[in-house]
Amino acid sequence: MQRPRFSQGSYYYISGEGVGKRTIFSKKEDFCYFVRLLYACNARFPLSTPAILKNSEIFESKRGTPLARIGAYVLLPESFHLIIRKSEDIAGGISSFLSNIRTEYSFYFNKKYKQSECADPFERFFRARKIPYEGLWRAYADIHTSPLALIEPDFKRTGIQDVVRAHTFLAEYPHSSLPEYRGSLARPEKKVLDEEFFSLYPKGISLCEVFDESMAYAIDEISNRPASWIPALPSASRPL
Repeated sequence: MQRPRFSQGSYYYISGEGVGKRTIFSKKEDFCYFVRLLYACNARFPLSTPAILKNSEIFESKRGTPLARIGAYVLLPESFHLIIRKSEDIAGGISSFLSNIRTEYSFYFNKKYKQSECADPFERFFRARKIPYEGLWRAYADIHTSPLALIEPDFKRTGIQDVVRAHTFLAEYPHSSLPEYRGSLARPEKKVLDEEFFSLYPKGISLCEVFDESMAYAIDEISNRPASWIPALPSASRPL
């Protein structure tokens, strides 16, 4: 697959899934390992695998300038999703970062689940879609509500059937950057995220408002509305 060209200063929605929609994260340690990779592989010289496997102390390790700037992430049993921006003055940074993760997680997955060492658990590994700055807030909402598909598979088509249950589920879902944005937990995983993105996220937003924006994002994708239709991010200035 030809690698996409990531332009300076632009934001991207990156997603990847298992071959044939196979499960790529079966156990809690699989999710945790991948999140550690999001930190450890985001460097010119990725941190060592033994340290990644050990525990969350990996987030205290120095890694230098990141290859890419991560704004949000969600892991589901069959896929991963990121909002990301290219780092300044690092050519090929996003592609190198994703390649590092693919190599490390494939090795981990094949060793743990006794697959062929040449087997790649990912389908094409990732897809990339450019996000217009004006649509960034809705992309935040979309990525952070994606775990709802685990309890309400058709929620983007039919709407959320049980808002209370959905609220509780998202608030407790651990494999997501949503807790960092809600300020509900002080987790070491926050080191995965670039501080720049927190200034772009509306303060004091309730989960119900996140639900509404997620549904609007889905409608926008289906109807193919132009980016200019999407309202600007509240209380944020456009980055240089």
